[in-house]
Parts: sequence; C-alpha cells; structure tokens
Amino acid sequence: MCVCKDNDGRYADLHLHTNASDGTYGPSELVEAAAKLGFSAIAIADHDTVIGLDEAIERGKTIGLEVIPAVELSTNLDALEIHILGYFIDHHHPGLLEKLLFFRQYRQNRAEFIVVKLQKLGVAVDVDEFLQEYPNESGKSVGRLHVAQHLLSKGAISNIAEAFSRYLGPGKPAYASKCNLSPREACQLIREAGGIPVLAHPQHLRRDELLPELVKAGIKGLEAYYNNTPEVVIDHYRALARELGILVTGGSDCHQDNKDQFLLGTIKLPYRYVEEMKQHLLNTPAG
Repeated sequence: MCVCKDNDGRYADLHLHTNASDGTYGPSELVEAAAKLGFSAIAIADHDTVIGLDEAIERGKTIGLEVIPAVELSTNLDALEIHILGYFIDHHHPGLLEKLLFFRQYRQNRAEFIVVKLQKLGVAVDVDEFLQEYPNESGKSVGRLHVAQHLLSKGAISNIAEAFSRYLGPGKPAYASKCNLSPREACQLIREAGGIPVLAHPQHLRRDELLPELVKAGIKGLEAYYNNTPEVVIDHYRALARELGILVTGGSDCHQDNKDQFLLGTIKLPYRYVEEMKQHLLNTPAG
C-alpha cells in the first residue's frame, strides 16, 4: 500500500473504474467502499464512458464523499498505446458525449471482431453468446477484458492473464487495435469539456523521452503514484513533473472488488494534489 505522509489526513484515489466499463463495482458501490476506507475524494475514470458518474456523484453527496468526474481515453503514438485521463470534465458536454459514443461503438465492433478471430483460431467461443453476455448497452463500454472474461467462462483459459498472453495482447493472434486517436486529439477533447489531461501510469509506458512531446500535445499532469510502484519510481515521476512544470496525480486503477492486485485502498494520495488540480483549473482558460 502507498500511503503518502505529507498530508492533512485527507486522501484521494484518482483512478477508479466501475461496471460502466471494465470494473466490477457499481457506481454507488464504489463510492460506498471508498467512504468506508476513509477517502475524502475519488475520481471515477471509466474507459470511453461517463454513464456511471451521475449516480456516483449523487451517492457521494449523500454520504459526504467528493466524486471527481473523469474519463480514460486510449490513444496511439508511434505504435504505442498511451492512456490519458481527463479530470474535472463536464460529463454532460455534447461534444464529449458524441465522441465517447463513437469510441464505444468502435470498441464494441472491435470486441466482436476479436471473438470472430478467436473462432477462426479454433477457440470455443461464439459471437452471439458473447453479445448476450455483454450486450451493446447504451453508455456502457466493452473491451478486451470482457472478451477475456468470456474466454474464462467458456473454460478456454485458466485465468485472465492467460487470455492476454496467449490471444489478446499486442502482437498476439487475436489482437485488434483500438481507435486511432492521437494524444493531442484526446487532450483537446478533454480541454473542450473543461477538464485536465493527465498521462496515466507513465511507469508502464517506459518512454520518458516522449514526455516533453506529450506535454506539448496538451498533457498537464503525470500519474506518479500508481499500484505496485516502488517509491524510487514515484519520486522519479514527481521530479519529472516538477521539471516539466505539470501536475502530479495518482490512483490505484482499481477495476475489481477483490479479484486482482489493483485494489481500492492501495493508493492513498494526499488531498493537496486535488487542490492543486483545482487551482490549475482556476488559472487556466476553458477550451
């Protein structure tokens, strides 16, 4: 667990997912779980959807937990997949909603295409069964993790990690690329919705030389605090953020309630980082 010491007793987790995308918590369940752990604020950043935010925000108001509206977008740069978080977005912004709808439809088509590729590989899956299990519901986001869960339910794999290592990861036989969105386009979309673009888990990217280019594209922060990240690596990205003149954020990237290592409560970020984000918004013109 990473519990930062330089704080006033208030904590935040700024990278959480619900069952609106590939998490297992419902929006209200996630808020209640975070409140029980003593968090003052959380950010729900589902992939390509904001459908869970209204419920979460309202539940947060009733129990005294601040819920920051956010979203996570997948982008591509030089064949690299780069995830960008958008914080304090207007999650009712028409332009944002239109784009997210397009991204979700692309995701749905991609998932179906992956299932067809798996069938051709002789894996015992079926598109119709997959769609029954994961229907194209309004506002929900379907991804590779759902395909992996379907494979697990069919007995085609022994665990989720195997699905990605054998079939679904980049370069594997059933892989299919995501929508070709650039970091600059994602940052612009987030800014148009009044939000702050932040580079998610730079520890996974391992391409620090790209950070100046990403800052020029519109990135305003680094997710320095992240699950299973050694303190020396956290310090490294905090220092890089200071050097680049951008914000520091952090979160657990929690997807599931108790089934993986990315658990709610493993990252407790000092609330002062949330205050710095709010101050940034006050000092930055919208759009």
